[in-house]
Amino acid sequence: MTTYDVDTFEAAFLDDAEREDDAGQERSGHGRGRRALLAAVVAALLVGAGVVGALALRSGPATDAVTAEELVPALAAAATAQDAVSGTDLQDLDVRPGSTRLIATTRTGAHYAAVGTQGQLCVVTVPRGDLPSRLCVPAAPGAWIPVDDTLRLVTAGGPQPDAEDGWVAAGDLVWTR
Repeated sequence: MTTYDVDTFEAAFLDDAEREDDAGQERSGHGRGRRALLAAVVAALLVGAGVVGALALRSGPATDAVTAEELVPALAAAATAQDAVSGTDLQDLDVRPGSTRLIATTRTGAHYAAVGTQGQLCVVTVPRGDLPSRLCVPAAPGAWIPVDDTLRLVTAGGPQPDAEDGWVAAGDLVWTR
């Protein structure tokens, strides 16, 4: 339980005429009324600030919704034979069937841009002789996926890998090393 020193409260919010005098005389009812009014005003301000804050959080900042296909134009293009990943390879990866597009082949395997079942931007990696894996991020401007030490998918506005670290552009939005 929190306790407050009445004398400190009175010194902060009441003038000398409203505080008890040194002789111990009772305060007038007028001073108690001011304290009640002050408490009501403070409470109303706190409630008002809370309502304004809640409305601001609820509405959130205005953002333009984008799709994975808008971020990676290859996803909107028609699929070719090289874009196909075996259906059994995609089992349990939560990637939309037919959405894979080959973006690069590195020493760690073939890498495909894809659309997740919830609309996310994904990269599916199919290593030679191993099961595929996927990494997904929300579809948003500046999105990027650091697949492994050999490949990054970076959309417009995302952080470009540093050439000094050996990264080389390997096509639209794709970096390898």
